[in-house]
Amino acid sequence: MELKDYLPLIGVGVGWLLSEGSAFGKRSIERKRTVGKAISVLYFLCLEMIQLKMAQERFKNTSDDIKEWERLRQRSFEKYTVQDPEFFKSLTATVDAIGEYYPIEAYNLREIVNKYEFMKSKSLEKLTSSPALYMTTLSGYEAGFMAYQHKLELILRFLAFRQSKVIWFRIRLHFWRMRKQVPKGDVVFFQQVNGRKKGKCSESSVTNTANPPASEGENA
Repeated sequence: MELKDYLPLIGVGVGWLLSEGSAFGKRSIERKRTVGKAISVLYFLCLEMIQLKMAQERFKNTSDDIKEWERLRQRSFEKYTVQDPEFFKSLTATVDAIGEYYPIEAYNLREIVNKYEFMKSKSLEKLTSSPALYMTTLSGYEAGFMAYQHKLELILRFLAFRQSKVIWFRIRLHFWRMRKQVPKGDVVFFQQVNGRKKGKCSESSVTNTANPPASEGENA
């Protein structure tokens, strides 16, 4: 067969490659656009959670009365969170859009959004009559809150890294600066919980070194 006999096949092949290349380019642009919008919405949500926790920690420093704590905690949900129901719809739409490209991250995001909405609507006022029970329950809620906040931050960084290394760096830098601004004693970020545990372990190690257990001769 001569070259001219292969020309139709070559033409079909080239046409298919051009079509696939064009479709790939459109999908890439659409993914960039979708992820970019998702980063904007999730970044806002993450900052809202951080500002909410910072406000609640600040309220704790103003009073030792747990009834006042709970009143201020409920007030913080009204003051520092978006009350517009359309915002929740936009979060849901964002999760669905992300699911087309990153299904595992979308599943985790859906859990974070649902748990966050639940925590905002949960009042512990009935438990204030029992301080011990209230403090135990509140500690559990706060630990869960920070865990979901940290999980959201990791997903946000994951999306930002795939979108743009510059955006990823700027987000990491912003969170690092916010952690540095947290007053000493306040626990706002999940990393601070790990830091406290390490600090306690270090203190325990120093104490044991300074006060070694008595030998059998000393006990006798």
